Amino acid sequence: MTITGGFTNGLIFYTLDGGTPNMGSTVYSAPFALTNDATLTAVSLSADFAQSSGAPAVTLRIVPAYSLLTAVIGSGTIDQSPPANSYASNSVVILTAYPSFSMRLTIGPAI
Repeated sequence: MTITGGFTNGLIFYTLDGGTPNMGSTVYSAPFALTNDATLTAVSLSADFAQSSGAPAVTLRIVPAYSLLTAVIGSGTIDQSPPANSYASNSVVILTAYPSFSMRLTIGPAI
């Protein structure tokens, strides 16, 4: 998570529970990772604390991603639509199987 904006040389205070940030809240100093859903609220203070600017609460949802592995036994192919390396939870993926047809020619004695 990256928070941008604010005042030059100022501070950004934030909360992840939707509460109003204050001087006792966490000070933003660098990007951080979120592992759970959160409601981010931030306020920026100028370096001399004379000015402030608040941002509206933003709800952040962590959506799990899953990889999809397909395999063909024998010959043929499988197409994925949309093609991707991973899919968000509850995504719809259409799989289409294409068999490989081969012609078998048997040569034997003529009758």
